[in-house]
Amino acid sequence: MINSVSQLAFRFFKHSRLLVLTSVLGILLSISLIITMMMFISSAKQSMVDELEMMFGDMDLAVGYNDDDGKVINQELYNRLTEIPMVDKHSGVLLTHLYIEQINGYVYTIGANSDELTKSRYHFNEDLNYGEIILNESLAEKLAVSIGDPVIIEGVTYYVKEIKSDLVQAGPTVHNIVVNSKQLQEIKEDQNKTDAVATYILMTVHEEEKIYNAVEQIRKIDPDLRIDIAKEEDFIKNNLNLLYQYMVVLSVLVILMTSLFIITNFDVFLYKYKNQLAIMRSVGASTRQVFQVMFIQSFFINILGCLGGLLVTYLTYGFLYPGLETLLGLNVQEKTFNIGLATTITAIGFVILQVGMLIPVYKSSRILPLKIVQSNETIDVSYPKLRWRIGCISLIISCVLIILSKIIADQRIELVLIAALMFLVGVVLLLPFIVKSLLYSIQRLIKPSLGNVAYTAINMMIPQTKRNAFVITIIVLMVTVTLFGSSFIQTIKISDENYIHDQYYTDILISAPITDQQYFSPQELREALQKVNALDSTMLFSVSASGKISKSTEEQLKTGIPYVYTFFEDLTANFSNTATGIILTKSLADQLNTKIGDQLDFMSVDAEDFQVAEVVDIVESLPNDYQFTIDFRSTFGRKLNSNDEKFKPIIEYVYIESVDHEAALGGLQEVVRQFPELQVSSYDESLAQSKEMSMQRTAIFIIVLMIILISVMLGIINTLISNINSKRRELSILRVISMTKNDIVRFITTQVICYIVLGVAIGTAIGLIFTWIVSQIDKTLLIINFDLYGLVVGCMFLLTLMVFIPYGLKIGNLHIMDELTQDNK
Repeated sequence: MINSVSQLAFRFFKHSRLLVLTSVLGILLSISLIITMMMFISSAKQSMVDELEMMFGDMDLAVGYNDDDGKVINQELYNRLTEIPMVDKHSGVLLTHLYIEQINGYVYTIGANSDELTKSRYHFNEDLNYGEIILNESLAEKLAVSIGDPVIIEGVTYYVKEIKSDLVQAGPTVHNIVVNSKQLQEIKEDQNKTDAVATYILMTVHEEEKIYNAVEQIRKIDPDLRIDIAKEEDFIKNNLNLLYQYMVVLSVLVILMTSLFIITNFDVFLYKYKNQLAIMRSVGASTRQVFQVMFIQSFFINILGCLGGLLVTYLTYGFLYPGLETLLGLNVQEKTFNIGLATTITAIGFVILQVGMLIPVYKSSRILPLKIVQSNETIDVSYPKLRWRIGCISLIISCVLIILSKIIADQRIELVLIAALMFLVGVVLLLPFIVKSLLYSIQRLIKPSLGNVAYTAINMMIPQTKRNAFVITIIVLMVTVTLFGSSFIQTIKISDENYIHDQYYTDILISAPITDQQYFSPQELREALQKVNALDSTMLFSVSASGKISKSTEEQLKTGIPYVYTFFEDLTANFSNTATGIILTKSLADQLNTKIGDQLDFMSVDAEDFQVAEVVDIVESLPNDYQFTIDFRSTFGRKLNSNDEKFKPIIEYVYIESVDHEAALGGLQEVVRQFPELQVSSYDESLAQSKEMSMQRTAIFIIVLMIILISVMLGIINTLISNINSKRRELSILRVISMTKNDIVRFITTQVICYIVLGVAIGTAIGLIFTWIVSQIDKTLLIINFDLYGLVVGCMFLLTLMVFIPYGLKIGNLHIMDELTQDNK
């Protein structure tokens, strides 16, 4: 006996097991996928931070001399270096090797202060006094000592203050001991008669963006100082940030599609129990009570799905993690299940889904009894004329905006995005009319070819168009997302590879950050590069500037042409004038109708008037489509800045050719130590990294597509089964008249396949048009991934047939008399 609203709600549940199961399963899969993706990226980011801290601690810079320089940091130099305004914290570290009698050998020794900066760098916790040492774990085991035990070093007894863990994640373990810095300084003074107070100085900088300013100030004090910067690997950092943003977008997409799926299931529920809801309202049930029934159902489904997703992810986390690592090519050290993050993600997903569910709940609670029945049986959508007009107006606006985007270039992005949005709005509003028109057309064409069974199946679909328009909309969106998403990823992949190909004028590239001021001269960098024996050729290019060049100042054939500075002898041997010479590309030379030896009027970026330039050579091309170049030592320009300094070109790229890439990349590390702001990369490595990132994005997109596909198919199957159940009496009558069991299977499969075909066909057309509209932002030729498109469409048809052929056989085997006397309403 039912005594409460909650009991009534759960009684409805008892007779809607499939609806509840599919809804819960859809939410469970979505929440589990989102938790796994977001926790993986969070762990990957934390692993990067931990690895950086493991290698460098809190330091930003380590400043010292190479062993072969023969120089040391004495107290005077230490003071000069640490008094630089940008330096925040600092601590000196002495490095040497001391003899330990128990193992009859020398051990790497660190003379450290007991400040937090040094502790973070060398990973110990205790303060060190005279006569105390810290050992790493493997050395302590080898010496068979524990905390408080004595160790004889260089004939002096020390006592173990702490045993620190071996940092196996940072590479092979090296035995090491940490002693008081002052005591080690005294030992070194006795042994070597040196006044060194530090081998390296660990530094932190007040602001991260001031690091390179500090580097320049240090270099001015002594150019021979080696400066190591504790910086994250740009590729890994950028890749993780991109993956994080990508996963957030896909997570939103999963939640939206899941919400649509759940709303569709509730529409099915409303149709299935329309008579019961009407009776409830007729006998006096209030709007609040009907709302409570529906809200309890939605809350129960949502909480089961979300908690189930959290539980399943927790239980399978150890199995999912290795798969994601392999799939995405990322090695993550931190693999513990972050229950706080997982709970937060689950809560956010629950709130979003619950808000989405409130739409049909609120709508159903306020409909009058007669309206409930009429609304569920009517063929036409609500306000058909208004929907038609708004839909057509939206499409017209979209077309107008596309045309305007071609005329108003500086607002192309905004116009195209609004056009794409208006196109989707128009299509969604017009979709029920499109589906109904297509069904009438199919109905007229199908009878001569497929017979009466298929004709009858299509004819009975037309009254179901309104209720199934939402399902078709989801199929359309699914196909649209597949086409647009896959083409977007494929286009980015090709664009990235083309960009890398264009960037690498040679196989090895050195890039420098573009700043207002560069703290080394092109000649200094060139001399450092010439010391690397493995380099066959080097070409230095500055940041591009815009110069004016013509055959006469009265007739300026060309203005604002990009040019760069370089060293002529690195580019070509055919020149005789670096002071006022200029090298043109062949295309620009043809445009100016000039040849080698001609004179042109040229005004550089740092000049106020035109000057005479001589064409000293013509080359086929220059990197990045630059049109001409002048020498770093040219005499062009005489404009001074506010400090009365002449314009100074800033190095952006160095292009390097070498037969032995490995030797060249190894030799360039010394150059990077001298100029730590430089970054060295090779074409092969960059291309491999680009392909790896593309594979990561593709893998994630496929995973998300599969989860969405499963959720969508659950909704489609559930809705269509409900439609078939609602028409079982009609099917029984058809069986009495003429249909066999096989005809029933044909009838059911014809209906469901027709829905899939309509959704795929409309979705394909909309997806291609939508993709084309978005491509107008930068007029990129988007590439459709038809393999992925075919996989998704094929899975839709396969899953549909796998469910509905057996289901049709089941319906065909039911007793006709029982079906005729059953009230399916």
